[in-house]
Amino acid sequence: MISLTIARNPDGSEKHTLKNIKETGDFCFNVVTEPVWQEMVDTGNAIPEKESEFDATGLTQLAALKVKSPRVGEVPIHFECKLHNVFEFGPNKHPLVIGEVVYFHVDPSCMVNGYINMEKLLPIGRLNGHFYSKLGQILEREFEDGQPR
Repeated sequence: MISLTIARNPDGSEKHTLKNIKETGDFCFNVVTEPVWQEMVDTGNAIPEKESEFDATGLTQLAALKVKSPRVGEVPIHFECKLHNVFEFGPNKHPLVIGEVVYFHVDPSCMVNGYINMEKLLPIGRLNGHFYSKLGQILEREFEDGQPR
């Protein structure tokens, strides 16, 4: 399962992304990475509903294998998801989308020894407002038996 929140428009209406998820019953969660973070952020901005986010940002649309919704070609990790539920919280009814992951894509170029390597992936995290974060120091804990947990 995977969860994500989709902010409402300033007027309180649902964003196009949420409307699409409810209409199609599925979505792709694409991991945002440093090389395309600005374009990925722009897909959530005020692009009119009748216009394509892919056309507006120059990102490449890829077909998914198990769901109708497209993937973003420029990112190395995609989760194809079937909508499980949408919950609304608080006085502003902020939506929390829960999806069941039905297919998972990982580009081998971001892996080392069978694990996703964060220094190769270069993920970007959303903070709040107009703020985002990239990786800082990565900490590793070694265990007595040498096995990751």
